[in-house]
Amino acid sequence: MKIKTSNIIGAFKRNPKKSALGAIVIAFIIWQVFGGNGEAVSDITIVRGDITQEVAVTGKSVSRAEVELGFDRGGRVANVSAPLGTRVVKGEIIASLENSDLQADLAKARASLSEERVKLEEIRKSSTSGYSDARLNLIASIKDAYVKADDAIRNNVDQFFKNARQYNTYIEFSFVDDDFQYNFPLDSNLKSTINIGRVEVEEILKAWEKSIPSISATADLNTHVKTAELNLDEIKIFLNNVALAANSLESTNFTYEPTIAGYKSTVADARTSIATAISNLNSAKEKFTSAPVISGADGVFTDVLVQEARVSQFEASVAAAQAQIVKTLIYSPINGLVTKQDAKVGETATAGEKLVSIISDSEMEIEANVSEVNIGKVAVGNKVFIIFDAFPGRGFTGTIVYIEPAETLIDNVVNYKIRVSVDGDLSDLKSGLTANLKIVTAMKSNVVKLPAYAVIREDGESSVTALRNGKEEKVKITTGISGVDGSVEVVSGLNEGDIIRVINKK
Repeated sequence: MKIKTSNIIGAFKRNPKKSALGAIVIAFIIWQVFGGNGEAVSDITIVRGDITQEVAVTGKSVSRAEVELGFDRGGRVANVSAPLGTRVVKGEIIASLENSDLQADLAKARASLSEERVKLEEIRKSSTSGYSDARLNLIASIKDAYVKADDAIRNNVDQFFKNARQYNTYIEFSFVDDDFQYNFPLDSNLKSTINIGRVEVEEILKAWEKSIPSISATADLNTHVKTAELNLDEIKIFLNNVALAANSLESTNFTYEPTIAGYKSTVADARTSIATAISNLNSAKEKFTSAPVISGADGVFTDVLVQEARVSQFEASVAAAQAQIVKTLIYSPINGLVTKQDAKVGETATAGEKLVSIISDSEMEIEANVSEVNIGKVAVGNKVFIIFDAFPGRGFTGTIVYIEPAETLIDNVVNYKIRVSVDGDLSDLKSGLTANLKIVTAMKSNVVKLPAYAVIREDGESSVTALRNGKEEKVKITTGISGVDGSVEVVSGLNEGDIIRVINKK
């Protein structure tokens, strides 16, 4: 629109008051439309969507591992196998000292160890054989003791008992001469003791018989030995009483003397058999006790354990000799690149002196500082997007692996150091490269969100101007995370589809 200046001036002269008022109105319209302190009003519909919160920082690439190495003992350098700039692998020998005297000590220790191991095998064989023979002999003696006891009672002295093996059994020395049966009188108390003893011995023999099959090469013989000893003692006492009864027999008729002598001989044979069983058991037990002893639950012989201890002692001597040789070698503890090599063949090295440096060039990390304002959002495990200045068109990803607990002051601002592992092929990376990091600190899907500029923040509270029934209404809201796209999560106060009004002052 074009307005001639002369027309405006003429109108102003003809009607100064009306012209002045019109000028003010025109000026106000122009100010509202073209700027000044005017306001632009827009309405926004609340929607749902995804929101991602990020923290952007800058860092440097560093080697994950960097070591300085030296010899653990002093000596003359004999060999340098990895010069400066050499790529080495973990376990590779980088340099060594002269160690021929230590090699001789190691050979001597190994020879002594071999000798002790041969002795150990010999002792194992002899121990196993001696113990096995003594054990088998003891088992046989226990079983033989039962056989002798059974024979002495049931085959020998039972001929003097009526209803033998029954609870109502009783002893009776008698014989038949023609039509006459002669019973030798016995002391009533002794007879009662013998009768009770026979019943008890029967129970002993029955229980003992049942236990015999359980005696084996792996059984605990101590229990069986104690059982046999107790049983033999009880049977011995019983036979002593029977012998006492037999020796008390007297006859006025000379013709009965051979019969009485036969009774006494039978009882004597039974007693001799039990005495032999006791003697054999004691002898077998003594041999078993003096045989190589098994120690502990592992079933190992004591003399074997003693020799095994000697073998361990000589193994320790070999290990000590090897350790002394290791002190004359520098091994690489990592895969990497030799960045310092001060070991020189023929020169004397001092123990502990740092002669070699190695960095891991294939395992790089990024080290960065996060301000205290953002450190609360960051956590170990957060995903990181990385762009190196040296490779602007190539993106990397990584993960936060460490957050230093202590603060670091940078220009009097509190920061916290983080370390980020880098994924993928790192062969092109070098230490010291500048890296731009975007740390994904939070991600939420299908949440209510609105532009951050629509939020009114006053006195620590957040609110928006909502349109309710065509009228503006101030609504308090609770916000959540802030997204990289300028949006803010609305936790409460608004719903999807609500309309808010935003007034932007010009």
